[in-house]
Amino acid sequence: MNRLIESLRQKLAQPGDDSRELTRKATFILFGLLMSFGGIIWAAMCFAYGLFWPALIPLAYTAVVGLCIAVFIISRRYYLVSRIQLLLSLLLPFALQWSLCGFKKSGAMMYWAIIAPLAAQFFGGLRLSRLWIIGFLALTVISGFIDSHLSQIEGLPEYAHVPAFVINLTLVSLFITFASQYFYSQMLKNEQRLSESLREVSELKNQQDGDYYLTSLLVSPLTINTIKSPNVSVEFFIRQKKQFHFNNNAGEIGGDFCAAEFISLQGRRYAALMNADAMGKSIQGAAGALVVGTILHLLFERTRIMENYGSMLPERWLKNAYAELKAAFETLDGRMQISFILALYDEHTGTLYQINVEHPMAVLVNEKKPRFISPTQVGAKLGSGREADFLRIDVLAIGVGDSIYFGSDGKDDILLSENGHEQTFNDDEGFFLRMITESGEQPEEIFRNSRKAGTIIDDYSLLKLQVQAIPAREENNQHALRRELATLGTESASTVIDTAYFRKKMKRLMAAQDYSHTFALAEVAVREHPLETQFILVAAYAAGKIGLHDRAIDYGECLVLRGSGDAQVSLILARSYLAVGQTQRSRHYYDLLPESLKWHKSTHRLRHELDGNVA
Repeated sequence: MNRLIESLRQKLAQPGDDSRELTRKATFILFGLLMSFGGIIWAAMCFAYGLFWPALIPLAYTAVVGLCIAVFIISRRYYLVSRIQLLLSLLLPFALQWSLCGFKKSGAMMYWAIIAPLAAQFFGGLRLSRLWIIGFLALTVISGFIDSHLSQIEGLPEYAHVPAFVINLTLVSLFITFASQYFYSQMLKNEQRLSESLREVSELKNQQDGDYYLTSLLVSPLTINTIKSPNVSVEFFIRQKKQFHFNNNAGEIGGDFCAAEFISLQGRRYAALMNADAMGKSIQGAAGALVVGTILHLLFERTRIMENYGSMLPERWLKNAYAELKAAFETLDGRMQISFILALYDEHTGTLYQINVEHPMAVLVNEKKPRFISPTQVGAKLGSGREADFLRIDVLAIGVGDSIYFGSDGKDDILLSENGHEQTFNDDEGFFLRMITESGEQPEEIFRNSRKAGTIIDDYSLLKLQVQAIPAREENNQHALRRELATLGTESASTVIDTAYFRKKMKRLMAAQDYSHTFALAEVAVREHPLETQFILVAAYAAGKIGLHDRAIDYGECLVLRGSGDAQVSLILARSYLAVGQTQRSRHYYDLLPESLKWHKSTHRLRHELDGNVA
């Protein structure tokens, strides 16, 4: 890109043009060509889906921009044609979005218009940029008001919405990234001219700190905590090892990462939590944090807008998240590795679901007494080449007033003393537990006390979750359950709806072979008592009996993810996968059955159909 702009600079040079003016002119032409490329893509998409009138908007943009570039090359009238091009770049993306039925169905076409204020800053300075950003914000507000009134307009088909989002976000992000990289490199060149005697040192130092700063700006919006609830609170403390100053801005950069955000699964809120530690202590680690943070927030967004994500059970969501993160780091061929704990907290029942990927153990503080939570399975770091296909998910109940801490290994990497070449490092697992107790369970105070004990030699991060209330244990929840169960004809006003109640009712319904009501009751039981695996098993079995094989698979796989080796679970999954046409998965679970069950008369039909499919 730099070579292309330099080539354009030479061809457009006129007497009296300084370096900055030449850059503006070259960038103006390149800006028009790249935006026209996007216009051609969208015109082709509109034509492909039969949207001929909307297709005229990007075609008209491309034609007018081409005309502006031609007029500029012939007449050199830079001011007029640049303003025309900026105006079109601001208005036409909104016009195309409106013509395609609004925000969702156009894939957020208005995102292209954000390029106009950025380009205005390059071409006309900050004052012009402010006018353009005001225009962008005004059009955005207008779009929000009229979006619901555009539903009658024909737009892209449903299956094209997500690809449209991907195209828009990818192309615009690439555009902005390339532009930022180029203008940053120009800034460095200008700084070199200011101090020739320190040119090489200044260039390297500023380039490095600038990279740190820009990278930290990319990671910063991903490190968010949006948990606001009377039932649970979450707080972070992050202190990266690498501290830097850039343009009077103090900052830090490293591989530790935290994020917390509410997501909705099957209509219930879960706090999605991550504490991660990417390999490397500065920009390499920050790159890993950027990758994991981007994928995590993409998963959050998918869960919000895609029904198949939002309908997942928490165990399946964690498995899916792990699979996507694993696939991303596999492509890096071992050059980037990361450890993390990823968890979902059900604020209604006080239930925590977590996977541990070669990360320090979580700590539970109950009645002011901290203890480690030993995970069932600890997976290898992503990117190491030793990853498991999926991990066992640990599920545990947390009480009111209890706290959970996730932390990177920086909390334990303490240089206690140094005498010449002899160094003493902390090797006491109980060190962190004492720090929690002595610091009043406050993350920042824990860090300060750890630093008093010695030198922290690694990036340091803590995520604390504290339970303040559990609605499922309150009397109001009993009233809500009675109203819900009344529709099933199983509720008694004088009955306490607890695990014993559900067991008794499900047993009675199963005995009567009323599997439809059994499944409905089991789903309620699983939501209210997630730790009761027997309820999940009943839900899987009953779902299979009434032909809801996808739901049977969901519940059966949840049991597998929790580490269940029950033959009945394998049998349910083998039958349900076969029913939905996934013969290979059915065969996998059939092979897990004990030999005595494989040849039992109850599995004769299953065996026969599997053998028939193989044949």
